[in-house]
Amino acid sequence: MTATVVAISPDRFNHRKTIASAAGLVALVFLAHGLSLWGTFIWDDLELIVRSPLIHASAGLWRFWFTTQAPDYFPLTSTTWWIEWRLWGNHPAGYHLINLLLHATSAVLIWRILVDLKLPGAWLAAAIWAVHPVQVESVAWIAERKNALSVALAAGSMLLLLRFHYSNRRSTYIWALTLFATALLAKTAVAPLPVVMMACALWKGRGIRRTLLETIPFAAITIALSSITIYFQTQRAIATDVVRTDGLASRIAIAGRAVWFYLGKLIWPTPLDFVYPRWATGDVSPHAFIPLLLLILTFIVLWIGRHKWGWGPLLAMAYFVLMLLPVLGLLNIYFMRYSLVADHWQYAASIGPIALFAWLVARTPTRFQRAIGIPIILILTILSEQQAWLYHSGESLWNDTIAKNPTSWMSQMNLGHTYAFEKRYREAEAQYRAAAALVPDLAEPYYSIGSIDAQQGRFADAVMEYQQAIDRNPNVASIYLDMAHGLAEISRPTEAKQAYERAMQLERAGH
Repeated sequence: MTATVVAISPDRFNHRKTIASAAGLVALVFLAHGLSLWGTFIWDDLELIVRSPLIHASAGLWRFWFTTQAPDYFPLTSTTWWIEWRLWGNHPAGYHLINLLLHATSAVLIWRILVDLKLPGAWLAAAIWAVHPVQVESVAWIAERKNALSVALAAGSMLLLLRFHYSNRRSTYIWALTLFATALLAKTAVAPLPVVMMACALWKGRGIRRTLLETIPFAAITIALSSITIYFQTQRAIATDVVRTDGLASRIAIAGRAVWFYLGKLIWPTPLDFVYPRWATGDVSPHAFIPLLLLILTFIVLWIGRHKWGWGPLLAMAYFVLMLLPVLGLLNIYFMRYSLVADHWQYAASIGPIALFAWLVARTPTRFQRAIGIPIILILTILSEQQAWLYHSGESLWNDTIAKNPTSWMSQMNLGHTYAFEKRYREAEAQYRAAAALVPDLAEPYYSIGSIDAQQGRFADAVMEYQQAIDRNPNVASIYLDMAHGLAEISRPTEAKQAYERAMQLERAGH
């Protein structure tokens, strides 16, 4: 009997190993976040998709890209929703599936980027990033398609640019630049990436002059699209609303605190909250700057120790802070009206500390790597499953948020909206009253109570609630329109006409 020996080429073996590793990351994503497929539309998913006239309009794509009618400028993300509305309409599972696939794509691309950078523990880093509970918000919340899409495109751009450094093919560079532009059109949170690209090129030994010339087009696109985003955020999303009133010193102090907050949630991701308690602003006393000073000291230590530990730890922390920079509060973001921090804001940044941790694990013996890595991935996966399940209904998410943050008036309002949609009017009014008790000067609760009174035909009560809302904010056109309708229903035509005329004035003024 003769034995036949079949030789398998190393290239073929590596190819199979690469496919298996990528498939493992995709499987982990679906294990950790798969329950989000049963999720519903949450909060501004309704305004951005279900009730959006631009999504429903045949000319919606033109209006997203070339007008200021959208509340914010992320036209590529809006384009995906416009297409999907025509595929599965108001069934949320399809939107959730796309978010899952985008997150899985990002995980695979991040792994390949770390491999190309020759960082030990690349697969472990990508796996931890993929299943970490702080990512649930960006995956399970349909509105955060902005994050999932922009990071997937930005990761593709980064990988192509690294390949360009090896090949010097012009077409590879052009594709990298194109993908980066589309990433910014999905969401400009990846705006700091050109600095990261430049740092990686210099780290890999590419010349300074060449690196600068290759980075300039990326920086130019970033400046142009970021300027548009800032305009939309200030003129459309925020408009006349007051987000923050503190000065620059307070914002810098809070920025330092926020970096440690995000790092803490990466290390110990419990409890996570959809809306964290809003920190007090305006404190410029010396102790308010302690987190910032500790952050500066950390960078000094990493700089001094770079000869012993290498550049990896320093660059990982620098990447983390740099990618967080747009959301640290130096510029106003509408969500900061409710909280100064949010899990989805560290979606792209979190890979820095995670890669550093994986690098440290990779320096241990193999048996320890498995003993550390496998339990961590398992624990994080279970925590993400629990977090993802909260998104199966608005009621479960908002109740969980209120339980963790009883001061969140916005959560009280949204739980009220959830009950009102289900015609559970008494429960809705109780939530609106709770929000009004938290912020007595807020107009929204009274307007919402008036709306559910009108839905029940109680127009006299509705008019009284609308008046309460107007007393607190006399510059909202929709309140006057509903007031006019209520006044007409209770036979007060003169006052109804006055309310209608005031609504038209505010409409013309952009309110």
